[in-house]
Amino acid sequence: MKEKNNYGRFTIEEIDFIEKNYKKMELKALAKHLKRQPSSIKNYIQEHIVNQGNSLAAQNLRVEYDIQKRPYWFDIQQQFTPEEIPLFVYYWERTISQFKDDVLPTEELQIVDMVKIELLMSRGLKQQNQNQQNINILEKLLIDEQANEVPDPMTVNSLSTQISLARAAQTAWSKEFQELSNRKLMILKELKATRQQRVKTLESSKANFIGMLGELIINKDLRKEWGEHIEKMRIATDIEMKRLTDYHTFNDGIVDQPIFTSETAKEDNELK
Repeated sequence: MKEKNNYGRFTIEEIDFIEKNYKKMELKALAKHLKRQPSSIKNYIQEHIVNQGNSLAAQNLRVEYDIQKRPYWFDIQQQFTPEEIPLFVYYWERTISQFKDDVLPTEELQIVDMVKIELLMSRGLKQQNQNQQNINILEKLLIDEQANEVPDPMTVNSLSTQISLARAAQTAWSKEFQELSNRKLMILKELKATRQQRVKTLESSKANFIGMLGELIINKDLRKEWGEHIEKMRIATDIEMKRLTDYHTFNDGIVDQPIFTSETAKEDNELK
């Protein structure tokens, strides 16, 4: 019996498998493993891997903001463990992508500091968790010792002291965590990277349509920026229209066009 293929958007697991194996496996093998149509996998590779990877702008952006090419990268590697370094790179790339290519040198250093604080907070939480587990073990040992007919005073005293020290460390770390959190929030505010600030900026805009036209007339850079956005939107719309007017195999096996109008209707022989 022929296995049914999967349809719909690719899952995170499928995308990860494609990106790791599209150079190693043939298209048919990928399709068979994922139970997908070869054409859908081919389209994904072309649109989301090949085209983006070959984009000169994308390559320049990756090179320009490659943290591992920075002079201070060696120092960062000395400051964090090998297990923390991939997380540092991840936070860096995600934050940079939010600002696209609009990051000044001083802002770059702020982002580095913010990522360091994030890793220190993560490291502290792990230590906090381990400390709490140790407290639980010590408390159980203390209860067991106190349950004896003749508890050993030295053991009870030692366990009580260790528990007190561990709890004091928990309290100290809670204070340190709050300080790190405040420093991180301060950097985010200075970078205007919080959602509240972005929304506030939009809400505070009082420009009406006439004011917007006036700004466009006198602001050459704004005209260029908006023009580029409009042209990108037009190109994206044409590409999406082309995709949605092509034949598509639905889950029930029927082949048809998602968008069907007199302008997009195709001849029957195009289906063959």
